[in-house]
Parts: sequence; structure tokens; C-alpha cells
Amino acid sequence: MPKINLGSHISSLLKRIPCNKLARQTGLVKRKPRKISPLAYIQAGLLIVTGHTISLAAWAILLGLVTQQTISKQAVFEQFDPAAVSFFNNVLACVLGLAIARPKCLSLDWDCPFARILVQDSTTVKLSEKLADVFPGGANQHGETPGVLRIQAIYDLLKQQWVDFSLSSYRRNDQKASPDILPHVQKGDLILRDLGYFAIAVLQQIGLRDAYFLSRYYFHTALFDTHGQKFDLLKQLRAKGSLDLWVHIGCKERMAVRLVAVPVPETVAAERRRKARAHLKNRCQLSNEYLALQGWTIFVTNVSKDILSAKQIMALYQQRWHIEMLFKAWKSHFQLEVISDKMSQSQLEVAIYCKLLFITMTYPLPLLPADRPNHGSERPRYYSLLKVSSITRQCILTILFQEFRVDVNEAFAVQLQYHGRYDRRQRKNLVEKLFALA
Repeated sequence: MPKINLGSHISSLLKRIPCNKLARQTGLVKRKPRKISPLAYIQAGLLIVTGHTISLAAWAILLGLVTQQTISKQAVFEQFDPAAVSFFNNVLACVLGLAIARPKCLSLDWDCPFARILVQDSTTVKLSEKLADVFPGGANQHGETPGVLRIQAIYDLLKQQWVDFSLSSYRRNDQKASPDILPHVQKGDLILRDLGYFAIAVLQQIGLRDAYFLSRYYFHTALFDTHGQKFDLLKQLRAKGSLDLWVHIGCKERMAVRLVAVPVPETVAAERRRKARAHLKNRCQLSNEYLALQGWTIFVTNVSKDILSAKQIMALYQQRWHIEMLFKAWKSHFQLEVISDKMSQSQLEVAIYCKLLFITMTYPLPLLPADRPNHGSERPRYYSLLKVSSITRQCILTILFQEFRVDVNEAFAVQLQYHGRYDRRQRKNLVEKLFALA
């Protein structure tokens, strides 16, 4: 395994970002900056993920460290406006669009016939009530929840890199975000998504782009056989045990799909039924047909049998959970949910974009084998995503300070002298009162 130099990797990406051009286009700078360059903003943004709090003081200190000068909190406050949000959004889009050399590292049991395997999913971040008007949460029988930010993400499993991010309120659910994948679909891609994104119109558009999809079957979707007759799914499954055949879905505009249904152990089916009842919390009654279908895992796809067998479909769909592990790493190790209650909308969006930028730039190795066995009977040992994320989180501050050539001892003394003193106030502070006693 080649040595991984994360600092050099980040620096090489920073050099490929047209920082000054993006800053002028978005209005972040209107003239030549005197103290804080656009590059310094990005460098400080990468470091902000290491902190347990995000505040104007934290931003000012980090900017002071990377620029080797003192920056006031007021100067930072004046910069955090919609122009700064647009700047960091464009920087993130630029990095996502860079051609980063990475090997195809997803281990499959056959020669993968797809150009890319794109997984779309979302995660949420709880916000304070202050931001509930901008990013409202959900509503239930107990009333509305405080603000919730939803992050939509698209990830390429084969190249192990992010393709797109977008921010919205919690109320723009996965169903509404289902068409977001279409601008990114290319010929030969395979799209993996869960039931929340199921929309026949979007599946049709994926097929029209000469791409493939693999999704779980949505219970209320109308099914017809190839002769146009109503297809009784439960009856067929009870008679045959499993299915792998072409059917039509939809009422108004019918679409031909391959339906694959595989039985699951009774313990798995029972757990699915328990979770379904718990999710509804007795708000409505589940039908007997729905409960009976929990005994099978049912997929719809436009991938033919000569490309993927039913067994390969089962194995491939399980890879969708990789993005769930990535979300867990974000929240456990990259401080995604560390949000200040005092943040404005612009400050929040800048902080989120900086963290997504950090995640995008510091992800070079997750599925590659850590070592290769000497004997063919031994299994290779792979890197653990969560362990890699934890180690990255612990070491990144030292790595970036070294890469940005920050003299930490000298910089600490300067920042301490400027930011470590009491603010100017009319009333005396504790130390002044102590000396007044003398």
C-alpha cells in the first residue's frame, strides 16, 4: 500500500481551486484583500471541523493562525453574509468536479459492467429554534419540531468520492429530492436509492439516459404482467416462493421493470413487521397483505439477468449502507452536528459547507486493503471507515498546521495576546476588582 500524505493531497487540491476568481464572482471580495485572502478563508474552514464549538472567536483565531496576524471578531462577522455562503458553495462544487485520481476500489465478485454506482441518500442536523423559520422541522400530533437541516448527498461507490451535496429544510423530503439525481446521471451509471426516493417518473428518466436503477419495490405501486393483466404479487410469491421476471408498474404511464423477490428468514420478517407497527404507533392499521409481503425482499430494476443475477442484486443493494456509515462518520468524528445556537443562517451554511469540503478533501483510502495476504487462503484486511475517520480527526490539526507552515508557538503567543484579554466594558472585571483591593 503506498504511503498516504494527506497534507500534500489537500494542498494539491487547494492549488487547483481558482480561489480569487470565485471570490470575485460571488462578491466575497470586491477589491484586493488587505488581510484575509480567499485561500485563507478556505484553509480556516478546513480547520473549523476540528473544534468542539464554532463561534466568531474560533473563526478569528483560525484565520489569524493561517495568516500569521490578528483578526477581530467584528471583521469575521462582516464577512459572513450570503456572498460567503455562495463562495464556499462554489468552492465545494469546484472540488467535487475535480478529477481526483483514485483506483476503482469496490471489491465485487464479477467484472463490474457499470461506469459508476451512484448512491443518493440524506442525513439531518438539528438546529436551534432561531433558525426554524429558515430550516423548519417536521410536524406531528405534538406540534412542530425545532429547526432541522437536511443534507442530500450523492456518492460514487466505485471511485469512492462524493458527486454532489445540497442543503434544504427537513420538509423537502427524499421524495421531493428524487429528481435531483437526474443532472448527474450519465450513460452506463447504476443508481442505488432507498424507498424514500421511489418515483416512477424519475426511474423512467434514468432509463432514457441509458442508465440503470436498482430500488426496493414500493408497496402501493400498481403491478401488471406483460399482457396488461393485474399482477397479484402476494399470490405469485406464495405459489412460487421467489420471483425474477419482467412486469409493468404504474397506472397512467406503465413502465417495464424486472421484479426480483427473494424470501427472508422468518426472524427477519417478524422484525420488519415489529418495526413497521412501531413506526406507525397505532396511527393506522397495516393491511394483512403488507405484513405478509415483509417475508420477501422485493426489488425493481431495469438491469437484465445477463448483467446481474438475483443473488448479485441482493449483494449489490447491500452496498447502499456504505453511505449510511459515511453519515455516521460525519456525525461521530467530523463534528457535523456541532452547531452554535447563536449562528445566523449565513454562518450556519458557511460552517456546513466547510465541513462538507473537509469531508470531500480528506477521504483518500477507505475500502482499499490495508495489507495483502501472503497466502491465497487468507482474507485481506481492509481499512475501517470509522477508525480512519477517528484518526483523521485526531491528526488533521497537526497535519494542516505543518502543511500550511504555521509556527504554532509564535502564532499562539500572538493570538493569546490579542484574543486572550477581557473585552472592553464599563464595569470592572474580576482581575480589575482584585487589583482595586490592593
